[in-house]
Amino acid sequence: MDDKTITLMLRSLAGDGEAAAQPDVVDALRHIPVAQRALLAAVALAAADRPVNSVTVARSAGYSRGTAYRNNKPILDLVVEHAGQLADGLLQRTRDHRSILELSTRIKERDEALTRWRDRAKQAERDRDIAIGYARDLHQQLIPEYNAIVSEKDRKVRHLRSTAPPDETEVSPL
Repeated sequence: MDDKTITLMLRSLAGDGEAAAQPDVVDALRHIPVAQRALLAAVALAAADRPVNSVTVARSAGYSRGTAYRNNKPILDLVVEHAGQLADGLLQRTRDHRSILELSTRIKERDEALTRWRDRAKQAERDRDIAIGYARDLHQQLIPEYNAIVSEKDRKVRHLRSTAPPDETEVSPL
């Protein structure tokens, strides 16, 4: 987009006699490439604290989302992803409150952290279940061996029985 194109667009928006009078901003932007219209619309949406996604950007910029995405998908995805940061960076010095972009970024980071923690918890549960299963299987395998050791000790060990205490008369004095 060159200076002449920008001048023509601004004059048409202002209703200047040199350019054809166009009542709609979208009509004034029609001669600008789709990627630049998308960037302009996305930055405006982000600056207004409106949601920035492919649908709202396409509606705001006045282009058909299907056709535009078929031909310009990589650049349009980048515009939607980063236009909020661009608008926030441009408005950072004049803004005295938190923007929707900042809040949504923090929510997205929190959601990603929660997802990571949930995944770790599920993995820890799986690891614990494997360890418990291993211990249970080992216990089942060792029961016969343990029982054999106990029965062998029972055969080797002579069990003593108690007898009646001897009479005191039978005890010889030493």
